[in-house]
Amino acid sequence: EVRVQEPAHQVPIGNVPRSMMCVVMGENTRQLLPGDSVTIAGAFLPIAKFGFAALRSGLTADTYLEVHHVVKHKRGYSEDMEHSSEIKSLKLKLQGHIPWTEKEVKEGKNDGFYDKLANSIAPEIYGH
Repeated sequence: EVRVQEPAHQVPIGNVPRSMMCVVMGENTRQLLPGDSVTIAGAFLPIAKFGFAALRSGLTADTYLEVHHVVKHKRGYSEDMEHSSEIKSLKLKLQGHIPWTEKEVKEGKNDGFYDKLANSIAPEIYGH
């Protein structure tokens, strides 16, 4: 189950973006990540309401989209970060494939390096 929302640039000024519940099954479940820009094709189906929910709302059914096909247009934030050249080079250095520069070695041997690193990773929780 995924909730999709229309892009901010398509929302009229002063309105709230519309969203829709989608049910994704099979291989399509691995294609969607938060922040992705996608086009989804499928069947628009009803979900019947029962009991108090049906009495309270007036409508007897909600609707959802059963997803059959997903086309990705733009990667989400997390995938963009993984493909960053800085992240790739840091991963290779940590694995030992690329040597550290003299400047990086000197900074790592500095006495305050651990405190500086901890403060930059999580400044709001550093020092409680």
